Amino acid sequence: MPTAAQIVIFGASGDLTARKLIPAIVGNVHDGALDGVVQVVGVARRPKELGAWCAELEDWLPLDHRTAWARLSGSVHYFRASIRELDDLHRLRALLDELAAREGLAPDGVGRLFYLALKPSLFGPAIEGLDAAGLVGCDRDDAVAWRRVVVEKPFGRDLASAQALNRKLLDHVREDQIFRIDHYLGKETVQNILAFRFQNAIWEPLWNRRHIESVEISVCETVGMEGGRGRYYDHAGALRDMVQNHLLQVLALVAMEAPNSLAPDDVRSEKVRALAALQRLTPESVAAAVGRGRYAARAARARHATIANDRSIGIEIAQIGAYRDPTPLGPWYAPASFGHMRLTFPETLGDPAIRTPGFVGYTARPGLFRGPQNGRELVQYDFT
Repeated sequence: MPTAAQIVIFGASGDLTARKLIPAIVGNVHDGALDGVVQVVGVARRPKELGAWCAELEDWLPLDHRTAWARLSGSVHYFRASIRELDDLHRLRALLDELAAREGLAPDGVGRLFYLALKPSLFGPAIEGLDAAGLVGCDRDDAVAWRRVVVEKPFGRDLASAQALNRKLLDHVREDQIFRIDHYLGKETVQNILAFRFQNAIWEPLWNRRHIESVEISVCETVGMEGGRGRYYDHAGALRDMVQNHLLQVLALVAMEAPNSLAPDDVRSEKVRALAALQRLTPESVAAAVGRGRYAARAARARHATIANDRSIGIEIAQIGAYRDPTPLGPWYAPASFGHMRLTFPETLGDPAIRTPGFVGYTARPGLFRGPQNGRELVQYDFT
């Protein structure tokens, strides 16, 4: 397996690249996890000067990672292209080959990772184009260096579209080349769940329905609609953006049985068993089991984001989703209830509350309590 790698990010001018991807790459450089030749190529349709783009990225980095960024930034490149234009992808391949040659490497000696930080409707065209341009072909025996494709969420809009996308991916790359990413699984707190549950002599025997009344999973974010997220969020919504991926992954880690090992297939199998035990909602049960809401934009902040049809969404907007499942996942587990609230609030405000004292009915009380700054209202959801 070659140590040289080229990381190609499609959608490089977007919010995800600046807030998550580049800081993660730089963090790995800082920690010494990327010790070979690493080249980063950002690809987007928007014209940008490399220096200006790098300055934007640097603003998101922790101060103690600036030295690592200084080491990496000389290997960062920006390439203007459309994923739908095959000629652009052929030019991208020529650029990647040229960058490899600068390090004295043959193209087949450099691993390539293609990160699709794109809107979901472009995942299919992107994998078709990458295959047509000869960018993702490789052998299982690594005669050609590894090629990987990372697909962001949401993975389809519903079951049918998710299955269609999966078939599309497998038409062009092998299963072992695909990473369907959920970046919440990279959070330290989430990664600690398995150790906390199965390697803690105090908690492991108590983690069952005899000792746990209910489970609350809350997501409280300070990020609003800045960075051009309004157009995406108005299309995807909170349930697709957060609940059906991030929160279900956390729920699976909370509710699953102990896997045979920490190998990916073993962990996935136990997650699937837990998720399969969840009660499936019917149209009639949605009103009782799901709460959804949406704050209006404040006029003073409406200039920060604009979405389709000239409707402005300020960064005060919040999409809220909460869901409960009254079905026990097995003899050892209590009914799991979980909620999602997407709010924009100061970091000093504290977390919104989602309480679950029981499992009968659903009420939402806006303005139940106010934060200490600007009189901003929060919402508390009670499953009572």
